[in-house]
Amino acid sequence: MGNKTQTVSYRNKHILTIVFVIYVIVLQIFPIKGILKLLVYVGYAFIVGTFVGTYEKKDELTKQTLAKATEITFYVLIALLFVGAIVIENINPVSLAKTIAIDMYFYILLGAIALRSILFLWFDRTPKEKEEE
Repeated sequence: MGNKTQTVSYRNKHILTIVFVIYVIVLQIFPIKGILKLLVYVGYAFIVGTFVGTYEKKDELTKQTLAKATEITFYVLIALLFVGAIVIENINPVSLAKTIAIDMYFYILLGAIALRSILFLWFDRTPKEKEEE
């Protein structure tokens, strides 16, 4: 309805991404049952609805900032996957290792998505002097 005609800033997209990642992780930690589960689905629908719409075009600075955040996230992700593989390789019994691996890689993936958005927002911040002008 309103989102399709409204232009959303690229910063807001990354803020929503961080909120979505936190939302999903919290839902994984605390199992929800009953009527609260319906509220969870409504929350999913709301968050997905906020991603629908037109986003402002990326300017050159936004592209550079996003590239820097993506590069750092890539190196952190590779390091975490490497460390995770070493940890999982050394867990006995194997059935426990498989269970931990699934959860660990799920959280690493969500963490990488959030890290990229956090880094983008960090690099894209405006210095105090420019805000006063």
